[in-house]
Amino acid sequence: MAIELALIELHFPGKPPTLAGFFLHDGEHLEWRLLEEWSFIEDPVERMVLANTQPFLASLVSEHGAQRTLEMLEDLLSNVLRLSTRVELIQAAAPLRQMADALGRLLLSAGDSQKVS
Repeated sequence: MAIELALIELHFPGKPPTLAGFFLHDGEHLEWRLLEEWSFIEDPVERMVLANTQPFLASLVSEHGAQRTLEMLEDLLSNVLRLSTRVELIQAAAPLRQMADALGRLLLSAGDSQKVS
């Protein structure tokens, strides 16, 4: 079973591109991890919008399923949040959720300042 990884990058004006999360997709299921802490974004409205990304994604997956949600996001995200090209992971032996948890700790944890969901 092939597992694909797509990175979610934050391209906020005046800041360098920042890794904000990722998707793992196995063709049937979709796991994602996002930053929970957005305090490094100064504008409170932008911070609130970004903080609500998690429930937005959950509702999309619930309504449209894993594959369609990822396809929709590839079309929708293009301004502040951008989705990278999908890359296939070779020899992914662990369950999808376990892989997502490990990648989240590795890629999105920066001490206590940023939490991963």
